[in-house]
Amino acid sequence: MSVKKSDQIPDEFARRSQKRGNCPIASRKSCQLAMLWSMGMQNGLNPKSIKTFYKMTTTAIRMEGVGLALRDDNPKFLVRVLKALISKWDRPDCRRLAYRVADRLMELHGVLPVSNGITDAISHQELGKAPYVDSIGLAVRLCTLDLKAEDSDGMSMLKYAKDNNNTEVVKLLRKLGV
Repeated sequence: MSVKKSDQIPDEFARRSQKRGNCPIASRKSCQLAMLWSMGMQNGLNPKSIKTFYKMTTTAIRMEGVGLALRDDNPKFLVRVLKALISKWDRPDCRRLAYRVADRLMELHGVLPVSNGITDAISHQELGKAPYVDSIGLAVRLCTLDLKAEDSDGMSMLKYAKDNNNTEVVKLLRKLGV
């Protein structure tokens, strides 16, 4: 089956989540997409449907993972979760989850949550404005989360967002003083 270039899986996968080597197992998202692609194409599924299903499954996994982190109440882990959600600020589900995590971190620091659950009823665009973004900033400061830090490859969250043309993440990081 011939597939348009725009409907194909990427020639290469982001290695940002890999910590060692180039083993495909280290990148579970890459493996998941490749498996769905292979099975879907073999069974004659539409490439766009395969990508849509992939996005739906990764979103469901993320939602469940954040829910588990919130129930576990491990502050160090919640800080890592908040940082990951900030890096995905362009996605409405991640934006809403970031507020839930920020609220919980505030509570764990003895501070009354700013958004206090109302963010679920507010538009995605509105959630990118003050005072909501200010609550993310407060959680970041309370947890002393360093959003300027570079990973082992020397890549900061801001540089990664810029390199990937993720203007929503860049705007948020700028609002947060990065």
